[in-house]
Amino acid sequence: MSMRILLLSTVALACLAPCGRTQERGVSLPSSNGRRMALVIGNDSYPSMPLHNARNDARAVQKALMESGFETDLVEDAGRAAFARAVDSFSAKLQRGDVALFYYAGHGMAIDEANYLLPVDFNAQSQADVEFQSYPARQVQKKLEERGTKLNIIVLDACRNNPFHFGRSAGGGLAAMREGEGTLIAFAAKEGQQAGDNPADSNGTYTKYLVEAMREPGLGIRDLFFRVQQRVFDATEHRQFPYVYAGVVGDFYFRAPLARADSGSPAKSAAPDAEAWETIRTSADPGLFNKFLKEYPTSQYAGAARLKLAALPRDVAEGSRSIGAPSIAAGTVKSNGKDGLTYVWIPPGKFTMGCSPGDGECPGDEKPAHEVEITRGFWMGQTPVTVAAVKRYRLATGKHALPTTDSLGRTNLNEASGDGDMPAVLMTWDEARSYCDWIGGWLPAEAEWEYAARAGSASAAYGNLDDIAWYADNSGRQRIDSAGIAQRDLLNYQKHLLENGNGPHPVKRKQPNAWNLYDMLGNVWQWTADWFDDRYYSRREIRDPRGSSAGKMRVLRGAAWDNVPSWVRASFRGRMLPEVRTSTYGFRCASN
Repeated sequence: MSMRILLLSTVALACLAPCGRTQERGVSLPSSNGRRMALVIGNDSYPSMPLHNARNDARAVQKALMESGFETDLVEDAGRAAFARAVDSFSAKLQRGDVALFYYAGHGMAIDEANYLLPVDFNAQSQADVEFQSYPARQVQKKLEERGTKLNIIVLDACRNNPFHFGRSAGGGLAAMREGEGTLIAFAAKEGQQAGDNPADSNGTYTKYLVEAMREPGLGIRDLFFRVQQRVFDATEHRQFPYVYAGVVGDFYFRAPLARADSGSPAKSAAPDAEAWETIRTSADPGLFNKFLKEYPTSQYAGAARLKLAALPRDVAEGSRSIGAPSIAAGTVKSNGKDGLTYVWIPPGKFTMGCSPGDGECPGDEKPAHEVEITRGFWMGQTPVTVAAVKRYRLATGKHALPTTDSLGRTNLNEASGDGDMPAVLMTWDEARSYCDWIGGWLPAEAEWEYAARAGSASAAYGNLDDIAWYADNSGRQRIDSAGIAQRDLLNYQKHLLENGNGPHPVKRKQPNAWNLYDMLGNVWQWTADWFDDRYYSRREIRDPRGSSAGKMRVLRGAAWDNVPSWVRASFRGRMLPEVRTSTYGFRCASN
């Protein structure tokens, strides 16, 4: 059985759990007031010893929490910086009276009476490095308890054995995390034990039973974790015994208890929201779920109602993006009165997403190719958003003008170009998203973008590259062999392009695809809504995929004026930190 343990050359790994017995301290828990807030982190992609199920576990916990009414942030494969940002952002949202839950699945370590959660970029070579290469578990607890929350639940699904006793006493015992008043700390294993990653199943051993228990009505918080303890202990034939420190008195329920009527009739909920949920939960009428959310916005079943709405066909779900009249022909254009740009109708349909047949340039993140269905039509910008459109936006909203110079010294970008048809560049992902919000639209999902770019074509490009795209070979004063330059002198590649005058070009100067979209390939990269996950395609999500729910980098598509030909393909997936600005990044919006 694969275990959650990472062996380093000079640093001994330990799982996170307290020594000693279960404890209780006197804080009473009313179970219905305050928001339910959660941060869920799952780390699999450790270079030295990857895990199989930490990310699966995080997703399963997120789903169960949302079904129980938690507003949930999910972060996968977090590096040190992303880990810290996630905890800081989550704790900053917490208010007095909230219920806060932090869940972590991944590797952990204990050194000198302190426990550490290991980011995927952890690479400590000595004890002195650990503090700067990991995230202290105590810091999570401190940040939650400082916010005045009613209840804090900290769940650590990580191993607890330290075979080398690095930096510890001869006994090798792990540091105890003492619960504060109103805090419950649950650990996947006791001292000296490993937490089963359980690669033969879709979830680790501890989280498998945790999620099951979270879905059982009427389990108070302490009973829930003790039930998980017993089930894990039995399932592992006594090899893994979870521990709990409970600084609470009273009960909190993930799922409300059910009460039977005196007449012996079937069970009905004790609370009005639970009764309403039992009535509608199997319905296919989106109006009922919208009505439920309006009447019970803070119900523990609100998350389940939102999940149900998301699963219903998007052309009937109230409040979803409407698909418009199904008779609209692909490629039909209309003008958006707000930004002045032209938008093109993209009909619903199916396509093969990922590496094109016969394309020998595809890296692993474009595979496996898989069928995807876009179930609703939408309007997409006919071109990347232009300088003129962004100027209208900033004058209407009071936003600052975009930069006009890039890091290499180009000084004729954005409004300095004097050409309103130039693509807007040097915009961060958040700025692009805000623009799309302003026009009443959204940044397209990665699947929406590729579906629109292909326009029914299964080829790597929808036409001859020189006819449809500005890229490194043809975007300068003279035609060049960009692939040859990259091979001979990669370090000076951008310098060669600068000297040749390569840069972005006015939109709509090349041929469109079959659906009347220009510059889908080349000219500027286009931000999409999705987080980048190099293993995402292996999930083969078929219907309106929305990518991973968290990550470090956002997906860009289409390639740009500075890229070699092998990058200018409909399936090629770029990625970058969302805060980065470059003269190669632009975007286009989608809308109803």
